[in-house]
Amino acid sequence: MARWLERFLAAVATIWLVATLSFWALRVLPGDAIQTQLMQSGASEALIAARREQQGLNQPIFAQYTQFLRNLLRGDFGYSLLDGQAVTEMIAQRLAPTAALATGAILLAVVLGITLGVVSAWPGWLATWARLIIGLALSIPIYWTGTLAILIFAVWLGWLPSAGGDNLAGWLLPVAVLGFHTGGSIARVVETQIRETLAADFVRTAHAKGLPKILVLRRHVLRVGLLPTITVIALQFGFLLGGTVITESLFVRPGLGRLLLDSALQQDYPVVQGITVLLAAIYTLVNLIADLLYAVFDPRVAVVE
Repeated sequence: MARWLERFLAAVATIWLVATLSFWALRVLPGDAIQTQLMQSGASEALIAARREQQGLNQPIFAQYTQFLRNLLRGDFGYSLLDGQAVTEMIAQRLAPTAALATGAILLAVVLGITLGVVSAWPGWLATWARLIIGLALSIPIYWTGTLAILIFAVWLGWLPSAGGDNLAGWLLPVAVLGFHTGGSIARVVETQIRETLAADFVRTAHAKGLPKILVLRRHVLRVGLLPTITVIALQFGFLLGGTVITESLFVRPGLGRLLLDSALQQDYPVVQGITVLLAAIYTLVNLIADLLYAVFDPRVAVVE
């Protein structure tokens, strides 16, 4: 119980640290969204000053930080500096597309990663091809793979749309590209764990008893070797939720990634802070769930705790 309390407190501290860093990092940049946007539209200095006063940007920096934390505890992320829309509404509009993209990608990545990892670790001629695919997934930049996928399947073959679309065809390319690269990371961990498990004494004993290789793999190797993959999958899912900027931009899809990028470029402080804190909270929660599942599937962890 004490261990889980420590993890909870560490999670709270992590979210506070992320919120604090995002707040102060944005304030280091010169200018702000109100001044930039209104000056470009020809607004007067009086109007700019009024908007800054309305958003609390004229207060001392520490007063702004204190108010930011107070609002955060209430679940209030503030309002966009550009159009005055509530940040929670903006996030709610973009969260579903990003969550759908990340969920589809992680499901594909789990299937692909476990398959490639097991095949690459198991002796045989298929291992060479599996390692080659894993190496490509880890080494090739995602924007290059996405561009190549659009060129082949959208431009040359005309099978799938290159951008947008809420139907199945519109989801296939971004999910496949994102899942392929995420699957490479999972496969590498699975390969390492399976290799270590194959060299364990209980596996050699199972082979010595004359058990079929497929039975040894299913009953002994996979049950032990795949346990650490739970944590890796949780980490990758957290990365996907916050790291879909390139994919959403490349395939012109709405989502938190594009909203975060656009808001950062426009110095829209509340939006960037809201998305950053939300992603940190989701990432921390996913990792806590992964630790719980690991303890459920491996009783040895619960005994140690």
